Amino acid sequence: MKIVKILSLVALTSLSIASIGAMNNPNDPNNPNNQKLLEAAKSGDTKAAMEALNAGANINIIDKRISPLIRAVLMNKLDMVKFLVQNGANIDFYAGALDGMTPLHHAAAFGRLPIVKFLVASDAQLNVPDNDGETPLHAAAKFGKLDVVKFLVEKKANLNARDKEGNTPLELAKNRKRDPVVSYLSEQMKIEEE
Repeated sequence: MKIVKILSLVALTSLSIASIGAMNNPNDPNNPNNQKLLEAAKSGDTKAAMEALNAGANINIIDKRISPLIRAVLMNKLDMVKFLVQNGANIDFYAGALDGMTPLHHAAAFGRLPIVKFLVASDAQLNVPDNDGETPLHAAAKFGKLDVVKFLVEKKANLNARDKEGNTPLELAKNRKRDPVVSYLSEQMKIEEE
């Protein structure tokens, strides 16, 4: 009986030490301040995000392979995206998150044009490849996001970039039958060749 109590006490102490470690470690996604920041990014609550940062949250923390900035992009929270970038979030940061996709890849794939415009204006890399070699233009073309494709092309995204399988954005659009994107990119390729 005494041995069971001692083992229970040791287990409880170990759990408490682990919890304290998480609370003090800014690189631990279970740190309460990081959790508060991640939730704020999801909901778009910039006040809660500022409180979390002031309490020591890591603005580039990765939880479940997603940073707060990527979470805000996925939830279509433009004001939160702006807040995070203006407070030091790494605009091209992915650290292996979701196949190497940057926030711009996600915004392009989901057709979030206002976020794409903000990220590009904030110097996000236009032609950075993800783990599959796809650029943000590939992502927009593949998912048929014509407005984003047009904007990225206007900003000089590389029309000839090839993914790991050798596909250009135009070829991905053709493969997925994204006819408006195919027409636009075909026209742009002709103009570029002239």
